[in-house]
Amino acid sequence: MTNLNIDSMVFTEEELETISQETQILVQKLEEAKTLGRKAGAARKSTQTIFNSDVQVDSWRFNEWDYGGKCYLPSQARGLFTRLNPITDKYEIVVRGYDKFFNVGENQSMSRDSLSKNIHGPFTLTTKSNGCIVLISALEDGTLVVCSKHSTGLRDIDGVNKNHAEEAQKALYKQLKEKNIDPKELATTLYDLKCTGVAEFCDDSFEEHVLQYKEDKAGLYFHGLNFNTPYFKTRSMEDVTKFSDYFGFRKTDYLTFNTLEETFTFLDECAKTGSYKDEEIEGFVIRAFKNGTNEDFMFKYKFEEPYLLYRQFREVTKSYIANGYDKLKFGAHRLLCMQHLKFVIPILDQNPQLKTDYLNNKGIIELRKRYLESVGQNGMDMIKEETSVDAIREEMKDLKFGDEPTRYALVTVATIGCGKTTTSLTLCNLFSNWGIIQNDNILPPVKDKLVAGALEILINKSVVILDKNNHKYFERKQIFDDFQNLNTIIPDKKLKFVCLNFVDDSHDEDLWNITENRVLSRGDNHQSIRVSEGTHKTAMIMKGFINRFQKLNTSREPDSKFDLVIDLSLSLIHI
Repeated sequence: MTNLNIDSMVFTEEELETISQETQILVQKLEEAKTLGRKAGAARKSTQTIFNSDVQVDSWRFNEWDYGGKCYLPSQARGLFTRLNPITDKYEIVVRGYDKFFNVGENQSMSRDSLSKNIHGPFTLTTKSNGCIVLISALEDGTLVVCSKHSTGLRDIDGVNKNHAEEAQKALYKQLKEKNIDPKELATTLYDLKCTGVAEFCDDSFEEHVLQYKEDKAGLYFHGLNFNTPYFKTRSMEDVTKFSDYFGFRKTDYLTFNTLEETFTFLDECAKTGSYKDEEIEGFVIRAFKNGTNEDFMFKYKFEEPYLLYRQFREVTKSYIANGYDKLKFGAHRLLCMQHLKFVIPILDQNPQLKTDYLNNKGIIELRKRYLESVGQNGMDMIKEETSVDAIREEMKDLKFGDEPTRYALVTVATIGCGKTTTSLTLCNLFSNWGIIQNDNILPPVKDKLVAGALEILINKSVVILDKNNHKYFERKQIFDDFQNLNTIIPDKKLKFVCLNFVDDSHDEDLWNITENRVLSRGDNHQSIRVSEGTHKTAMIMKGFINRFQKLNTSREPDSKFDLVIDLSLSLIHI
């Protein structure tokens, strides 16, 4: 193996045999999970061909909301490729990404208190690059395997137009050529190490994200060496850096703290400016170890700002280019987004090619930089100076957004037993000009009847509550789509959408304890659940909703279309 001063003899022959046995069991469990259809924990398998080879590998993935959930998954790996070795006639892991890891506070297990009880240091922090993740591995014959989390880059996979893996492979071969290194040397090294290299492909000439990566910064930022094992095991950042230096990858900065308290003190300070070493970054990935087992454990600390602001700039600008004024929807930072639009609209209207490029994720960062230079501020400074609601209303009038009369559609996001119906009926009893339409009262097929009924109510009332769980992205998207397709009465700019958010974390034990008690105590007093038919059946129905629940995320569609989100306290809603 290449002299990298990295120990390749990690596993004994006995351990390698155990790993092989565990891999056979893993593939069997994955195959079994494939038969679950649309149920929680269902696996999806895609057989693909490696570039410049006739070797086929199987990609395994699960629904996004199943990772880290309560349902059992054979593997938490984000990016897992296996194959049946024709020589040994045994399954082997060819590519292995990180286990799914979460942001601090994203669920109950990621609270600071929970982390302090369950993990220990040293804590290694790596800067979070802002690009496309790339996995690099190899076969025994020296063939390199380059892929994204779920694809070797073959076109037509999941309908993608951009071939991330293929572009990343071109960048990889270019960097190796500049270092005068044969690609087979990289492949042999990875195979001997029994590892998958993990990098972030950042190149604005291919695709822009939020942070800027022009020619002098573009490339593959290397940040991981994962063992090709069923369980998650990754090499130290010292080894990663040696590997990165030797093969010409762009290095990922890292630093280490001994305690979690020191780690959060540092992270919280960086979050105040959204930067590190005077450069804006997306955040940090933290590597630690589980108490008791000493297994590798990773989590992330993402800076909310100024990246939310920059994403809002991007999305509202894309909306204007695609639909003009009439379809504009504002999420967070409304006033700042409108000020941004005032600057960019004349530029876009004078340059049709720029509009086309922008929709294809080109020119976004440069246009944003021009705007920030024009106001003489950075994103964090602008956020600190956001003005009052009165100023927002004036800006809306200047941009021809009417605010009278306005109709409001209140959309509940909940699971069974959260109290959405009780809350909705109470509000309608308090306010005579409010109406409600309940999904459980609509006879099948439901289709677009919920929204059609809501629009009928809005003819005579100013507010309608759409009483339904709406616990999945698809359901929320369907509501917005149905309003767009059916609404011929209310001007789009005079119809506002408000989310009544009942569930912040579907993994919270309180959610189950509170809602189960409520559902059981009301017995058969529900349109679709009969406790008398058995508590087990009731629990299965409720768990199905909780396992499928997709948390509100206003940084992406469809949830970014809500004009306002009202978070409700589950424990304070009494039934």
